[in-house]
Parts: sequence; C-alpha cells; structure tokens
Amino acid sequence: MTWVYDIIFTMVGTYRRYSLKMKIYLYRRLGAKIGTGVRLWGRLDGMNPHLVTIGDYSVVGTGSMLVTHCPVRGPQPIIVGSFVWMGFGVIILPGVTIGDYSIIGAGAVVTKDVPPYSIAAGNPARILRQRDPEEVSRTSQLLKNGKPIGSGSGGWGRDE
Repeated sequence: MTWVYDIIFTMVGTYRRYSLKMKIYLYRRLGAKIGTGVRLWGRLDGMNPHLVTIGDYSVVGTGSMLVTHCPVRGPQPIIVGSFVWMGFGVIILPGVTIGDYSIIGAGAVVTKDVPPYSIAAGNPARILRQRDPEEVSRTSQLLKNGKPIGSGSGGWGRDE
C-alpha cells in the first residue's frame, strides 16, 4: 500500500500550493505524528512513517529525509521537537531525538541526539553552540506566524 502513497506524493508535488497540506495529511494517515503548523518540505521514511514524531511549528527543509529503518538495529523512532528548523538536505538517522528550538544546518547527517536550544551541523552533525533566549524568541515567533527564516524577502518555507 505504501507504493500508492509514493505515487500520490509524486503527483501532489507538482501542485506546490496544495502539496504541503496534502503531504502532511497523507503522512498522518500512515501513522506519523505531525504537530500544528509544521512545514514538511522533505520526506519521511516510507517504510515506517508511524515511527516519526514532529512537534508543533517545525520546518523540515527541501530534500531532507527522516529515516527510521536500519538493517542492523531494526526500525527505531525519530522524535523532532517543537520549533525545530532543519535546513536543505538534512538526513536524520534512526533513533535520533532533536530537542525543542534546535536548528540543524543544511546537509547535516544527524547520527546522535541533539539537545534542546542547540545548533548542529556537519557530517556527522556536531553541536556548534547553544542558542540565546533572544534568538529563540525571534525565530519561534517567525515560525509560529508562518514567516520565512533568514535574511531577505525570498526565504524558503513560505506558504504561497
């Protein structure tokens, strides 16, 4: 039955305006726990989407993948906290928990847990620093209001 959803995701992807809500709806139907205001531009594991939990107002960047299956350790859950921002092409491996208000840099491969209020990047991802309260309040307000994060007016992740 998963192959049917893959076809639907491909078809829905051509209609960008409606694709975000439809994609989230279909992943929820497959058992994924996705919070309010999530912008899911990436993909969840097609084999075990029911093992993925994403908190409120988080952003999963384009080309990102949350992988819950592993041939060695078996399927393991992935938990993404609230107000988490993942850049372009992030890969989250099985069994990882990303804490609330964290930022994951573009192209990162997250192999271990990321504590709350952290900025992580790299392959494998390392914690670069902790976020200060002013930065957290500013970016969480942008995420909650559906605004793009970053400089300039043409940021990605904006509902059009």
